[in-house]
Amino acid sequence: SDGKIVTVNVTTDNYPGETSWILTNTCTSAVIQQVDKQALYKAKHTSYSNDYCVTDAAYEFTITDVWGDGICCGEGSGSYSVQYDGAAVASGGKFASSDSTVFGSCGGEPTAGPTFMPNTASPTVDCASKGKRKCRREAACNWVGGARLCIEK
Repeated sequence: SDGKIVTVNVTTDNYPGETSWILTNTCTSAVIQQVDKQALYKAKHTSYSNDYCVTDAAYEFTITDVWGDGICCGEGSGSYSVQYDGAAVASGGKFASSDSTVFGSCGGEPTAGPTFMPNTASPTVDCASKGKRKCRREAACNWVGGARLCIEK
């Protein structure tokens, strides 16, 4: 199945270095993406938006504030929101140490058996989001480190 985009938007409070988050695939328990404290969020009262390409699955997003006062409203008006495949799935800012949300599903779409196409004029399949890499066969598209890459064998 095609990949989905998870967008994480964070507006920092007075202490941006206290904010971190982790995105876990709950179907496999794998950590898909994480931002450690004092890593990405450096500027006060600043909006950050980052996109991550993920497989179609269920995820848990957990945002954490090291000091335990959230990102709103005692030390500035910070907030966060998460979109999965374009739909809003989590938002907030007023929490203590952490805030978690689960979204998506492990079932995925039912898949039919393999289909074979006649080998014609070498059609290519767009593997990567934004069309960075093309493959000659769909089967050559593989997920590597959270990105869908073309790996011809």
